[in-house]
Amino acid sequence: NVLATSDIISLHCPPQDGGALIDAGSIEKMKDGVYIVNTARASLLDDIAVLAGLESGKIAGVVVDAFDPEPPTDWRLAGHPKVIGTPHIGGFTPESIDRAVSAAVDNLLKALK
Repeated sequence: NVLATSDIISLHCPPQDGGALIDAGSIEKMKDGVYIVNTARASLLDDIAVLAGLESGKIAGVVVDAFDPEPPTDWRLAGHPKVIGTPHIGGFTPESIDRAVSAAVDNLLKALK
């Protein structure tokens, strides 16, 4: 099981219809001291379960690029000392901006032809 053997779990997927992908049950299956990186959607994490995992030491740290809502209204997870949070701009780099602008210009030129 990937949860039981991974030191770092990194999420890069769309929201799940069945609720959070990382919930109390999945955290229980993880090895102690795991790190979780969520650069996808906030709904992939059950905030209460993740907070409990941080407090118990099961989860060593969390990196989150999205909160629900943004900005957070409940700061227990976002303000936790073992959490690094970014305001959903983790992929906002000069390179990603250049690619997005190039794609937009290419699409505009195709539409005008």
